[in-house]
Amino acid sequence: MGRRIHVEAGYALTDLKTNKENFNINDPRINPLGILGDLYKENTLDIWTREGFINFVKAKIDKEKKENGMSMLYFTYSQMMQDPKLRNWFHLDAITHDGEYGLPNILLIQPPELCEEWGRHDDTIDFHSQTELYGQKAHIIKSKRGIFPFQDFYFNTKTKKRVVNIVDKDLKNPNIKPIIPEGIQAFCEWGIMFTDPDTVFDLRPIIYYHWS
Repeated sequence: MGRRIHVEAGYALTDLKTNKENFNINDPRINPLGILGDLYKENTLDIWTREGFINFVKAKIDKEKKENGMSMLYFTYSQMMQDPKLRNWFHLDAITHDGEYGLPNILLIQPPELCEEWGRHDDTIDFHSQTELYGQKAHIIKSKRGIFPFQDFYFNTKTKKRVVNIVDKDLKNPNIKPIIPEGIQAFCEWGIMFTDPDTVFDLRPIIYYHWS
């Protein structure tokens, strides 16, 4: 019998709506024709591929470089191309929703290029600490500053633009939130995940503890 504990960092919707009987996602923000929709479950392997995501990111980099002279997606692209741990990357590696053993209201998304670094499972220390503290109950820890290496970078939820030269008093503004990593933004856009693309800006950084 394994230790069955999963710990993942990522950016999440924490108020996801699901079917109470089977925990299937039943949220109008989730696009039924996208990566999380029911229509493509049978042929999802043919549609959402590592190569498809890499090509999408490369096209965005070329477009952004032409328009702005630079792109924030170079890190995503280089990691996906060069990291040997990501050669067998599968699109669901970047998505966590576990309604049965976890929290049905949590939809967690990770930057595809950091999936291997932002999660672990069956760790002995995690097992004992979480058992003693929480009795093997799923829970989250919200991060006010974001997840490293995106920690202490912020954006304005009204303008959707990055805010620079932040001081402590600025963090009291309810519209100032940790930035959404560019890799996550690209992944959600590629996967046509949300009915309104701006829903990606509602994601918030958390650490998610759940069991299987």
